[in-house]
Amino acid sequence: MSRSKRELSAAATSASIYAADQSHLRPALLLRPPSLQRRFELRLFVTYCCLFYFVPYVLFQLFGNPLEYVFRPRPEYTWGILYVFLSGLIFWIAQLAPRAKLRLVPVGVTGLLFAPRPTLILAMSFLAISAWSSLTLGSGFRQTGDALSEVGILGYLLVLGKTVMGTSIIVHYRMIKEGFEVKFRAFVLLIIALAFGVNVQSSFDIIIALCAYVGATYSFRRSMKFTGSLSGKLSLIAAPLLVALIFFVGKSNKIGVEETLQIMSDGDAFFQAFLQRYSFHMYSLSTHVSENFFNFGLAGEAIREVTSVMWFRIGSLFGLSVERPEMGSIARMNFFVLADFYKDRVGASPSMLGSLFFFPGAGLAIFYYVFILRFIISLFWKIMGVTMENWLFIGLSVILLSTSVDALLDAVNPLSNGFTRLLSLYLGASYVISMLRRRQSVPERSVRPRPVAI
Repeated sequence: MSRSKRELSAAATSASIYAADQSHLRPALLLRPPSLQRRFELRLFVTYCCLFYFVPYVLFQLFGNPLEYVFRPRPEYTWGILYVFLSGLIFWIAQLAPRAKLRLVPVGVTGLLFAPRPTLILAMSFLAISAWSSLTLGSGFRQTGDALSEVGILGYLLVLGKTVMGTSIIVHYRMIKEGFEVKFRAFVLLIIALAFGVNVQSSFDIIIALCAYVGATYSFRRSMKFTGSLSGKLSLIAAPLLVALIFFVGKSNKIGVEETLQIMSDGDAFFQAFLQRYSFHMYSLSTHVSENFFNFGLAGEAIREVTSVMWFRIGSLFGLSVERPEMGSIARMNFFVLADFYKDRVGASPSMLGSLFFFPGAGLAIFYYVFILRFIISLFWKIMGVTMENWLFIGLSVILLSTSVDALLDAVNPLSNGFTRLLSLYLGASYVISMLRRRQSVPERSVRPRPVAI
């Protein structure tokens, strides 16, 4: 290869690595890498808002909100949806602000979670923990069984495994699409799918298991030409069945199979139960906008509660006698914002935007809160890039995002699920970028052909 051609190739490769190493820019996406990143981040933000705010708002206007028959507030939903639009505008403006360069963790550290052989050990361990906990604790212990601190180390390991493996799915699928250890990582994803499948603790576990299986069968689907628009159309056709399955799993874990089937056999009862389950995010946000927009004291109570939970969990790990916190989580605090009655071990996540009312500044916290969201969402971009923009994996990223931000202040606690999710996303982004940069530094003749993004 001539010197000029080598220089052109190096320049093109450097451009593709900018902002999470985008090496698969399709001809239709003739945008600068920063524009691609902003588009992805805005798309993820808008998708979350559409699913959890806009659609429920429309349903409330047409059919009412069944939660109003259970909880105290009768909020103004119009104020809630206007706050969503305002937040979206501020988030869009925040996209234009300068960004700090992501400080990468050495690949020797991130590889302990995402390199092929260590991740196989982790996946096999997670499968064993998932199967054993399903036999000993049951599939519904997180909703109807003992508290997590009372079930011992097995419960903690299960929750930790589900958090880390959720991030591992998008990391390994990106690596498969980039041509890194394709068969090995596909086998790992198959194990992760099986582990989630044998112990479904929540409705979201169904989608996570499905995405792991889709990632595991990527090479097979390509060989059968079952990719791109064809798989997208078929998956959209199957979407209603997936929604019904998600409802069934989530509801049956709480009230039992027979009662859930009875609800689903009645169309009106099914719709009301689904709407009630689906309404919490918009209901919580509208309540906070209506009642707590200038409630600056709520943040102080929340910070004290998170600190108490952190010390309690540290004490539980080391066998110390520490008094259990009164609330236990931001979701629990949010439940008592909505409810005027007591119910043990019940929480209601305030949602991505509802969470900011537990931060200093209450409703005005949105002006700095959007930068926290921008950083978290940017981690998904650095892991996924343009190679994983199909609706199924955008849906998975919304689920993973929701576990990070629906009660974001909880993530300050290093022993919380939110902190573990954010840490795994950060390590996953570091790993993906490091591997792509490492491949760039290899002489061209030793680089294997890369797959086409589909």
